[in-house]
Amino acid sequence: PMILTGQIPRRVLWKRIAARIHFAVAGILLVASTGLFAQEPGTKLWEFPAGSLVQSSPAIGADGTIYVGSDGGKLYALTPAGEKKWEFTAGANIISSPAISPEGVIYFGSVDRHLYAVNPDGTERWRVSPGSGIVSSPVIGADGTIYVGSAFNKFHAVNSDGIKLWDFETGGNLISSPALGADGTIYFGSWDNKLYALAPDGNKKWDFAAADRISSSPAIGADGTIYFGSLDSSIYAVNPDGSKKWSFATGAAVRSSPVIGADGTIYIGSDDRLHRLGRQQFLRARRRGRRELGGRHGRLHFLLPGDWRGRHGLFWFLGSNDLRVERRRCIGRQPLAHVSSQCAAHRRRGPVPNSGHQP
Repeated sequence: PMILTGQIPRRVLWKRIAARIHFAVAGILLVASTGLFAQEPGTKLWEFPAGSLVQSSPAIGADGTIYVGSDGGKLYALTPAGEKKWEFTAGANIISSPAISPEGVIYFGSVDRHLYAVNPDGTERWRVSPGSGIVSSPVIGADGTIYVGSAFNKFHAVNSDGIKLWDFETGGNLISSPALGADGTIYFGSWDNKLYALAPDGNKKWDFAAADRISSSPAIGADGTIYFGSLDSSIYAVNPDGSKKWSFATGAAVRSSPVIGADGTIYIGSDDRLHRLGRQQFLRARRRGRRELGGRHGRLHFLLPGDWRGRHGLFWFLGSNDLRVERRRCIGRQPLAHVSSQCAAHRRRGPVPNSGHQP
């Protein structure tokens, strides 16, 4: 497997990066595609000078070609060995990450207010202007429809011939990239603090309100649950009907997008840490207000109202799967690893609160 990444830890290295920015590839084994010998994990195999910042995430075609955009307005097509096949020039920054159709057509947006379709040989197929810049990344529906959001409040559907099918207006900019449900429902977040669910014809099915803007792109679980983060410092799980399943307070804004592991574990970053929400996790202790406990009912996050070593400390835990809150009283000054076994039978169950803090 290969790990592809643009070298841009944005707020950390922004001032250190000169005009020559490199697109780097790290891998474990590339024997099949490149003829190279096996490499140690994390070994840099090659780098490509993009000439400007790379905020776009790469996409890989069926033949192994790597496509990535740059702030210089270039879409690059690279071989698995890091050699440039071609470049396509847009009118401004390409922050949007490419989407590739089964036919190999590459779709991406640009700040120049266009959605582009580029053929596998690098020639332009078409472009369409939604009226505002695009930083959201497109997704492709089962029928070939391309869905993408734009900066000035509108979400768009365009067919594979470049004909706009419909627009949907929200109350804020669209930075979040859409996700498609198994039934074709389109989910995306907006800076009007809402997660939207649209039918394939553009009609709104429902919206869900967070407490602040949503830049995070949603991810959809096997059971249809929609996961996303918000600048209100929360991670949300929303049912397919738009009702809240649970939320978890991270303590810092969530701008990143979640990914879901094969076992249902959810990984998502906030401004200060990476969070892992899922099943069958081991006990983890932190010397801060928030503690985490894993068990058969899901990964549990709990907060202590006082000194956790106190004789009568109360703690709450929030299960990511069972949607319940438990409150127990602990006796004695036991290590955190033994807190569970030292708790008395006192117990209360109820609905999950709006945050990970004690109700």
